[in-house]
Amino acid sequence: MKTTELCYSNSFKINRGNYEQEAPFYSQKVILEGEIDAKAEYAKLRTIVDELATEQYNASKLDRSGLRIRVKDGKKYVSVTSVLGGGKPYTGDPEYGLRGTEVHRLVNTYAKIGVWEAPSIQLTKLTFEDVKYKEFFLANKDRIDLGVYDCEIEVFNDDHLYSGEIDCICEVDEIITLADIKTGAWKWEQLVAYYKALGRKDIKQLAVFDLKKQKLETLAVKDGIPYWESFLKLRGKIDGIYGI
Repeated sequence: MKTTELCYSNSFKINRGNYEQEAPFYSQKVILEGEIDAKAEYAKLRTIVDELATEQYNASKLDRSGLRIRVKDGKKYVSVTSVLGGGKPYTGDPEYGLRGTEVHRLVNTYAKIGVWEAPSIQLTKLTFEDVKYKEFFLANKDRIDLGVYDCEIEVFNDDHLYSGEIDCICEVDEIITLADIKTGAWKWEQLVAYYKALGRKDIKQLAVFDLKKQKLETLAVKDGIPYWESFLKLRGKIDGIYGI
């Protein structure tokens, strides 16, 4: 009886930095008897091997990317901030992040107990005085109602596989508002993505508490809300680069 041996292989290089590379190699072989459609059988082999190789290649890129990923029910969700950053790791001074996190904690504490605590961390280059968080809330005390307040709300969008953490939900100008506290640069796409993931119909407004510029910016929630399509394009780029 006629026998046919088919073999397909695939290999690629993974750059690990410092002039180091890995070269995973995938190969599959089958031995078939009788009359076969060699072209079709070879195509099956190629599909199996290429899928394994592509999965490993994408995993290696993801491993090097610095993307922030949350895992829920076995699925991976890219963080909104990673999407907006184009998948590139943050390269700025880490003290900006430390200060921003601490300011968020101070605001949350104030919203809950009505007292401004002193910062609990020490900075070597930056100062908390430069981020006038107390002055901001004092200047906007007639607009921002922290009596209806929820904070640090983790959200997941199952349709587009992204996640994030909403700073707070409160009332601004007597409107239930999804708000974000910013000590630096920001984009409306971030809040719109959070709003879409949260899915609460009672929220009618988005707001940015811009501590750097001492401004309260708002955006009405309505059908065809702007910035959503531009966020989806950025999300698509991450998928195209990293396969996630």
